[in-house]
Amino acid sequence: MRFWWVLACLVLCFASSARAQVNAETLVEGITKPGWGGGGKSTFAFSRGNVELLEVRGDLSSYFATSHPDAPPGSDRFWFRDRILAYGSAGLKIVSGERAANDGFGHLRYTRMHWLRFGSEVFVQAQYDKFRLLQRRLLFGAGVRVVFANYERFRGWCGTGALIEFERRNIAVENQPPLGPDPVNMTNPRSSSYVTLLIPIVPEYLSVITTAYVQPRWDKPRDMQILQEAKLQVKVTSHLSLSTDLSVRFDSRAPQTVERTDIRVGNGVIYGY
Repeated sequence: MRFWWVLACLVLCFASSARAQVNAETLVEGITKPGWGGGGKSTFAFSRGNVELLEVRGDLSSYFATSHPDAPPGSDRFWFRDRILAYGSAGLKIVSGERAANDGFGHLRYTRMHWLRFGSEVFVQAQYDKFRLLQRRLLFGAGVRVVFANYERFRGWCGTGALIEFERRNIAVENQPPLGPDPVNMTNPRSSSYVTLLIPIVPEYLSVITTAYVQPRWDKPRDMQILQEAKLQVKVTSHLSLSTDLSVRFDSRAPQTVERTDIRVGNGVIYGY
């Protein structure tokens, strides 16, 4: 019931306006047991790139997972068989003390591990971002997932697949074809590959998780999006954690008036259940 309540909230977010890449992998570190779970996160960040500003963000996630029947007997690590993950985020950007713009997204993903270390997944996503001139972005994709390490001191997994995205952008008339290079509507078929590393520096208390995404277009490989995110998380209680986040986002073919690289540093408070 919790999952469907969160999903309904995401649908409402989509309807209210319809970030480019989104790192859903940062959520899975908290999935350590079967059943329902999730949490919320509040983040304060300073961005440098397209704009220099203060950003306040709220995140909400929920998941349902089942145990894998082939998990090693007596293993202290959780191996899942099926997992449904819903994730929504909304941000408020403030420039010079004044409200500037909002952005938000919703992500829904289903993963099935056919074998202990190998599985497949499908996902959908919707988002908007005024500062990146993104009025609406809808995305559908599928791929495979490989778990190459699942130890107490080190966890790692990777994936690759394909997606198609539909974008509507707020491009100035003088930058639209035939006068300029930036179309308003775009359909981008891309490959999408990622690798995630999770290192518990002090098990159960202090951990680092880092994820790198690479998403080139199938027909125009030089049109590439890259995302690198790292998070240092300190557990305060069984439900409450503090985090420091760093993300670097690169779009090789951003609109003319948009910077290709964005750097974001933030601090957050996380509640999990």
